Amino acid sequence: MKSLVLASGLALVAATGAVAQKLPHSGAYVGTGFEAFGATNEQRAWGFSLQGGYVRQYRRLGVRLGASYFARSQDVYSFAQQGRSFYQRSAVGLNVELTYDVTTTRFRPYIIGGWGLYRTWGRSFESPYGSRSFDFVSPAMIGGLGFRYRIKGVELFVEGRIHAMTSSSDQASPFAPVTFGLKFD
Repeated sequence: MKSLVLASGLALVAATGAVAQKLPHSGAYVGTGFEAFGATNEQRAWGFSLQGGYVRQYRRLGVRLGASYFARSQDVYSFAQQGRSFYQRSAVGLNVELTYDVTTTRFRPYIIGGWGLYRTWGRSFESPYGSRSFDFVSPAMIGGLGFRYRIKGVELFVEGRIHAMTSSSDQASPFAPVTFGLKFD
């Protein structure tokens, strides 16, 4: 009788844990990141990013609705023009992303894909042309890789994403931050 009660209790606990894993759960996420682009002296860029939003997580699939902000200063030397160009740009936008977890363990690598709509503004100084301002709205394709690690009711995450602006503007360069953040259940 004791073994039957023990087996039933263990089966109930195991079933409850399995059902809890399969049911969707929701939560908020926040993160901050940086971009350090350009490995040579011909082109250097430094950037800062913030992101936050809401995620609905199923067993392996997650749907994220979020907002992103990034700012970048860039210094480019052009051999053709024999001069330097400086760019300062910022962007803020809304995005919809899907994440797919490669594993379902405590340590979860994942793939990111989605779309966003960004307002980008800033100033540029190019040697022969002088200074000019720009301000435009652009859709963006988003892709990347990341991993999460669960600690009780919080997941720590690190991800690298690229926001590839699809506008035809010459100021619509991609931004690729590495983000560190928290996801709350």
